[in-house]
Amino acid sequence: MIRRALVLLLTMGGMAVAEADNRPVAELYSRYCAECHHAERLGGIGPALFPDNLKRLQKGEAVEVIGKGRQATQMPGFAEQLTPQEIEDLARFIQSPLATLPVWGMAEIAASHIVHHDPATLPDKPLHAADPLNLTLVVELADHHVTVLDGGALQPLLRFPTRFALHGGLKFSPDGRFVYLSSRDGWISKFDLHS
Repeated sequence: MIRRALVLLLTMGGMAVAEADNRPVAELYSRYCAECHHAERLGGIGPALFPDNLKRLQKGEAVEVIGKGRQATQMPGFAEQLTPQEIEDLARFIQSPLATLPVWGMAEIAASHIVHHDPATLPDKPLHAADPLNLTLVVELADHHVTVLDGGALQPLLRFPTRFALHGGLKFSPDGRFVYLSSRDGWISKFDLHS
């Protein structure tokens, strides 16, 4: 009986030390994850981290991704900065529901619109001599810019900044006049190729 109590006491003492050494999971998330996945887990250059969109991860895969990273992505491994317990705590944290779901309805979408140029002021015809159906757009992911090239002469017409972390390919309006760029943080930018 005394031996069992001693083992229990030693085990409990070890647990207390381990818990004292561990940082709170919210602090870990803020320090190691929020920069890419947003402070509220809404996504940024990395995807949103909610249980619904993490269903595709097999059991234990989140632990492996946090520890080792993910090949061919910007997700680094954190096994050298975090203990195995901290990695498990983070995996459990990102797979837990949010206390309050973010509201993003039509009113919030409309309020988020930024119009740099009034559509009524845009030109009817291109302001450049290049064939508007032979423009090449080069996405510079590392520098967050797009260069518009005259596809015939391969000369740059314009270089403009983009939102952070473009995601997916460029989309064009049916007439080829506008190009749409989407970013991982949910923004859609519309750019007029005439002007």
